[in-house]
Amino acid sequence: MRLPGEAWFALLLAVACGCSSSSDDSSQPGVDAAAGAAGKSPGKDAGASDAGGQGGNTQDAASDGAPKTGPLTSQHCPGTAVGPAPGTELFVAASGTDGRIASTLDGETWQDVTTASKGPIDPGHTRNLIRGVGYGGGVFVAVGGYDNAYISTTCDGVNFHHDLLGTNTDAPPPPPYDNFLEAVTFAGGAFVAVGGAGVRLRSSDYSLSWQSTGSWIEGHLRSVATGNGLVLAVGHDWGGGNGVWTVSADAGASWSAATITPGELWHVAFGNGVFVAVGPNRCTTTKDGNSWSPCTAGAGSNHGDVRFINGKFYLQNQDGSFVTSSDGSQWSAATPGWLPLATAQGASRFVMVNVNTRGYSTDFTSWKEFSYPGMGKLAVARSPTLRERRARRRRRTTSVRAPTSECQRTAPRRSCCVGASVGLRGRRETASLQLACPVLLHHAGRLWCWDSH
Repeated sequence: MRLPGEAWFALLLAVACGCSSSSDDSSQPGVDAAAGAAGKSPGKDAGASDAGGQGGNTQDAASDGAPKTGPLTSQHCPGTAVGPAPGTELFVAASGTDGRIASTLDGETWQDVTTASKGPIDPGHTRNLIRGVGYGGGVFVAVGGYDNAYISTTCDGVNFHHDLLGTNTDAPPPPPYDNFLEAVTFAGGAFVAVGGAGVRLRSSDYSLSWQSTGSWIEGHLRSVATGNGLVLAVGHDWGGGNGVWTVSADAGASWSAATITPGELWHVAFGNGVFVAVGPNRCTTTKDGNSWSPCTAGAGSNHGDVRFINGKFYLQNQDGSFVTSSDGSQWSAATPGWLPLATAQGASRFVMVNVNTRGYSTDFTSWKEFSYPGMGKLAVARSPTLRERRARRRRRTTSVRAPTSECQRTAPRRSCCVGASVGLRGRRETASLQLACPVLLHHAGRLWCWDSH
């Protein structure tokens, strides 16, 4: 499932430190300093990256606890293609130098969209490089960039608003969009994105406009998490060796002064009332962003990433083992193995993306994998989108062959493909299908039967 040893290490941190994000697209620890010495601007992410996906810590952005769908308009959700039906789960993964965003209903069948890059290109870095993805209020937001802040959004995984800030051009990006974004979270009705040189951008209108709310930091913010009424961002200084963190108590509108302490921080996750932040040879916890305590998760281990999923923290070590904890203080013995690069939890299954595969599991242990281009960040939503509501108002429907036996109600929350989509008007032609399948999903050019009983 993973590349062994150093090969995976390079890919993991190339795909990003700051994932849900979740988890889990950025450069290797310590690489920025070397690149800076070679003459690169410290405002750029000078680390290695990989077009096949950006991994590392995942920002596992399940919609549990997220606010309801916001007052979305056609500006938020452009396009006319019909997306998933109301009340269904949609998983969205994003990463790579080709601006790749992929969506799935079940972890097996995916729909990918890519974009072209403009402006400067370095190995593993483009202006449409995607590093992280998050969900909130009915909108998925993918963030990234090189010497620019790059944002793309989608409400349904089918219609997209690419390069929302207009920075993927041949012209130099204007301030405050002249540093890359690494990770994004949703807090108090606002999106908060963090990245290079301490950039912090905030959107209170569900991604339409973004304002700078943070001051310059001599380092990069690599991960951000929300909990206990706070937004906590962590990272490292440019020289390497020191960690950086800053906290906001008003959903990213204002921030505490950046605190610098020994030991880099590359990933942070929140769960069960506590934040857990990790970096190479460092694990630390906090509830308020002020008082911190070291955690004993494999003391001396080279930590890769941390995520909170399935009621536990999972901390991946670079030696090919991982440990778990429910509270961030007491950790299990090390279990041999590599976690997928990014994971997200749905109502009945977990979905993963990895180096060259994507897939799903019902127990977070045994994974069914399928060959796809690698990804590094993953988010999941379960709230209806504007596209879904708009589709109902237009009374759009689909004509398909009769559902297969697999679509009978033999298991809770089950989905299966029942045919190719053909847009029609009226509902009579699907009446018989709707009797057997109350919810029809349009995705990836196919029609799906979703049983929510």
